[in-house]
Amino acid sequence: MASTHGGPSRRRSLRDFLTAILIGFSELFGDYLRRLKFCLPQAGTGTMNPPTSASHS
Repeated sequence: MASTHGGPSRRRSLRDFLTAILIGFSELFGDYLRRLKFCLPQAGTGTMNPPTSASHS
């Protein structure tokens, strides 16, 4: 944190910061999509709502 007014170093740190945000966001989005993909089939088969599964059996 010594050279805060450095041009190239500051730009590089900003790029690293944006890259870290992008990676974190993509990981979060991937986890969200995975959760959606995992929940959608369950909701479609009726394991989420007891009434339909009860009437099935």
